[in-house]
Amino acid sequence: NLSSQKRAGDENNVSGTVTRLIKGPKSWEILLIIGDGKTLTAVIPLERAEKLEIKKGDKLIAHFSPQDVIIAAN
Repeated sequence: NLSSQKRAGDENNVSGTVTRLIKGPKSWEILLIIGDGKTLTAVIPLERAEKLEIKKGDKLIAHFSPQDVIIAAN
């Protein structure tokens, strides 16, 4: 779930700037630079992405549930 505003009570959120959008037929991958050279990738449904009118350079906050997180490391 991505938004441009932080919601009260949300403990699991990360803010960043959109650097890349990968538009698929059912969902978008949105890459955010979150600081210290780190990137977060969020996947959201097509309808939600279109409603938010997300574009490169936007500052967003990614809200998430702990059970929905996948972590990858090199």
